[in-house]
Amino acid sequence: MDALEDQGYELAQARDGRSAIALAVEHRPDLLLLDIMMPGIDGLLVLRQLKTSPATQDMKIIMLTALNTDTQVSECLNAGAMDYIIKPFSNMVLRAKVKAALRRADGAGSPSEFQGDSSTSRGRIVTFVGAKGGVGATTTALNVALNLAKDSQNVNFCELRSDVGTTGWQTGVGMRKNLSNLLSQDAAKIQKNDIRSQLTNHSSGLKMLLSGMVEQGAGMTPEHGSVIVNSLACLADLTVLDVPASSRALEVVLSMSDYVVVVTELEPLSLEATRLLLARTYNMGLGPKSVGVTVNSRASVAIPLKLPKVRELLDCEIIGVIPPDPDDCLAAANKSNPVVLYRPDGTLASAYQSLAQCLVAADVPAMTF
Repeated sequence: MDALEDQGYELAQARDGRSAIALAVEHRPDLLLLDIMMPGIDGLLVLRQLKTSPATQDMKIIMLTALNTDTQVSECLNAGAMDYIIKPFSNMVLRAKVKAALRRADGAGSPSEFQGDSSTSRGRIVTFVGAKGGVGATTTALNVALNLAKDSQNVNFCELRSDVGTTGWQTGVGMRKNLSNLLSQDAAKIQKNDIRSQLTNHSSGLKMLLSGMVEQGAGMTPEHGSVIVNSLACLADLTVLDVPASSRALEVVLSMSDYVVVVTELEPLSLEATRLLLARTYNMGLGPKSVGVTVNSRASVAIPLKLPKVRELLDCEIIGVIPPDPDDCLAAANKSNPVVLYRPDGTLASAYQSLAQCLVAADVPAMTF
């Protein structure tokens, strides 16, 4: 646990399950890291006992397990664990998980600090994830970020993806190797200034970390995701992330996020993918107050579904609906100028503006139907 002591955390260790229970009751730690495989009482039984005792039932607990099975993970989460870490894990992932757990309370995130440096404040992180490819997550995230930046807010935007990004093309700045330059480095050696130097400035004031041409072999790892997101959050009041659901860094990034927006469409396959992604997100410890769904209605569907039915199906609040406007979309694309800048008074731009305003509110409001 040197990786945590080096960050200034005070640690107490137990040698077995019974000692862990006694330590938890006596010290009431802010966070308990609990290994499932322990002598005597195993970690799962310790977890259940702590969560059924009034004195310790609200304790934040992260489980450590070498068995990455759905059954064991489900048992841990159903018993009250807020998160889990699969062994073996890196020090960077451990630190990111611990920081995320300590700053989450009642399902809502709050600003935290960067790598133990109390002199550096951390801005808010909002992460957009497409339920599946092609639902418009990148376009939605970019237009929301641009809307906030043009209102004089200090905003970073990052395409946190190893595939070819489209933001450079959408904004007219061209393809860049910002992210590729970082992914080619050892994650442990990346500094905040390295990330600052890779940001591309847009005329709106938005600062962008683009994934235009990622070199072969320079894939996104959880360690890269952790250091990049932490650094970006220290460089702006708000960081908007675009992360694919298939990313290896998704779990770490979501655990660091203050709010997660799942982008989907009104068709059965997208909605089923959304339901599975929401379940995965909740299993990472994010509560309903920290997750919302935005519906992109840009495409016609064979089986139209009403929004109240969608909310019931997903058991998640819908915080935004992006209406279809193919003419504005095509015209903006041809000009390499996002809709919120190309036609700021249009219906599509208004929808992005409403979503942006929701996301900067202290409590993200749900839509009413």
